[in-house]
Amino acid sequence: LLNFKLTEAPLFLWRHVFSQLGIMHSYNRVFDRRVEFVGSLEAMNSSWLQLLDLVKAPPRPFNNTCETHGYSNAKSGFKARQMMTSLLNVTGTDDQHSAYVRALECAVLLPDKVCLGYSGVVGPSDCVKHGYAESMEDWEELTQHLQKLCPRAVPPH
Repeated sequence: LLNFKLTEAPLFLWRHVFSQLGIMHSYNRVFDRRVEFVGSLEAMNSSWLQLLDLVKAPPRPFNNTCETHGYSNAKSGFKARQMMTSLLNVTGTDDQHSAYVRALECAVLLPDKVCLGYSGVVGPSDCVKHGYAESMEDWEELTQHLQKLCPRAVPPH
């Protein structure tokens, strides 16, 4: 995040580092309707085909080699991307790597994880074990509270 403040990174890149829930809540408020999902990034190929079908476009595979974001794609040398990759692909101890992933899943991205239905790779017991909640009961209470704050959405197909 600091990289964006200290470099000439395009301002719209900030949208990629914030929770997407605020945007969804705004949609609920402005249009007074649920957010509808077509698919997910984890199932990009089938989601892409669903999207094409929805807009009545002929089916064709998604071109995932287009690399249209030359300023920030994997080959760009974009510092923020390199830093995130190095933090999540630590070559040191598993504990080092796990600490970054736990911080993301047990805290930073927890509302998105709960509201958007992602299971992730870190389980609740791991979050409790490492101090993100006092007990499993507290963890359950936290996630139930987060669920009440979720935007209104139609679950993905």
